[in-house]
Amino acid sequence: MQLHRITTGIVAAILFCLGCAKLLDSTANHSFFQEPDPVFALLTNRQLMMLAGAFEIAVAAFIWREEPVKRRSAAILWFCGLVILYKFGVHLTYDLRPCSCLGIFGRTLKLSTYQLEQVTWLMLVLFTIVATFAWAGSLRSGRSVPIPQPNI
Repeated sequence: MQLHRITTGIVAAILFCLGCAKLLDSTANHSFFQEPDPVFALLTNRQLMMLAGAFEIAVAAFIWREEPVKRRSAAILWFCGLVILYKFGVHLTYDLRPCSCLGIFGRTLKLSTYQLEQVTWLMLVLFTIVATFAWAGSLRSGRSVPIPQPNI
C-alpha cells in the first residue's frame, strides 16, 4: 500500500511541476498565446494555458491532501480522461501546432512537435497505469473509502 502512496505522490509532483511550467509559459510574449484555442474557441491559448496550469496544481494538491489511495487514483484517472478528451478534440480540429502540454519544458528542451506528442501520450499512459494499479491495490487490501454512518 505504501508503494501506491509513493507512486501517486510522484504523479502529483509531476502534475504540480507541469502546472507551474504552464503558468510560467503562459506569461511569454508569443503570438501563439493571442490566438483562439482550437477546441474552446471562446478562450485564447493564454487563458486556456493558465486554466490548465491552475487545474493541474489543484489536482496535485488534492492528491497530496487525500489519504485514501482510491480517491487519489480516481483523481488521476479523471485528470487523464479530461486531457485525453481534449487531445482528441484538438485532433478532430486538425490543429497541427505544437502541443503546449509540457509548458515551458517543451521549449527549454527544444522538443519537436512529434516528440512533444510522444512525451505527453507516454505520461498519460503511465499516469493511467499507476492510478489503475493503485486503485486495484486499494481494493485488494480491503481499505476502501469508509462510508459515513448517520448519527441517530
